[in-house]
Amino acid sequence: MPAAKTAMLSAYDVVPDTCGYAISDGSSNLYMQSPYIQSQNFFVPLQVGYTAYSHQMSATGTFYAYAPDGAVVSSTMYGPAAVPGMQANGGVVVVNATCNVSSTASARYIDDSGHVAADVALPGQPCNDWTSPQLAAIVDAQNRLFLLSYGAGGRGSSTVPAGNSTARWFDSSGKALTPWFDVGVVDSSYPVYPVFPLIGGGVALRNGDVWVSTVASGAATPGPAPKGFESGKLAIVVRGGKAYAMEPYRYGSGSIDVIAPDGKNCGTLTTQSGYVAVGRDGSILVVPPNGRDRTTNLCPVTWYPQVLK
Repeated sequence: MPAAKTAMLSAYDVVPDTCGYAISDGSSNLYMQSPYIQSQNFFVPLQVGYTAYSHQMSATGTFYAYAPDGAVVSSTMYGPAAVPGMQANGGVVVVNATCNVSSTASARYIDDSGHVAADVALPGQPCNDWTSPQLAAIVDAQNRLFLLSYGAGGRGSSTVPAGNSTARWFDSSGKALTPWFDVGVVDSSYPVYPVFPLIGGGVALRNGDVWVSTVASGAATPGPAPKGFESGKLAIVVRGGKAYAMEPYRYGSGSIDVIAPDGKNCGTLTTQSGYVAVGRDGSILVVPPNGRDRTTNLCPVTWYPQVLK
């Protein structure tokens, strides 16, 4: 481990001494997330800046991309059937299937600096104001869009058993590559996302705490669970796209295991007690669970710069 550095970041929470967790973008800028920072939920860091979405007691909101200084780079409205997702090669995608927006779904691609790169129609996917089950979206390393309908049984296919989830693939131009197909039982709740883009292409799926299957890029048949992925942990691509870091859930503590694409465990990193996260630049960041100064609202952050870059 490199020598640790320290920083003081501002945070706010209704619990008087709670900090939340810290994260870094690809340019080593640091950010703090707690459940009640204004009305924003942190989504993912970019190469420069970060993304977040509004959370409130309504069916609509806004997905934002921010510069490191907090300036808004782009904003995207969403509705009941609109979801943000990661792009494996950098940036995010927002898929909107809300019927009062359009009769067909669409995908907005946002680049790794937060700018809108493209708006792509998905003519093979009719709109559907789903509230249950939920939608999730990921762009894999082959630049294919994976759309997942999960939760209380998937939608889109009458041949899928009740309670199972469904998914389909689109290419980067919006052309459907598969119909909806059965991916078994897939589910999760915030802040754990049910789908994750794998190194080289394809996705891994989870049901609650357990990684349950994989789907190869563009394929319509699930495969076995990803080798080496650990239950109760998040997966992060590290080492320049050559390995995974299995990190504790947000607002959690514990060790970080480094896993090769073939599932081999390449080592374990342990840190001081606190909320642990791996940043976009490979830094490991640790925040004490009860360390916020009630007067200044500042939280101490210990970080190990680019240890997994």
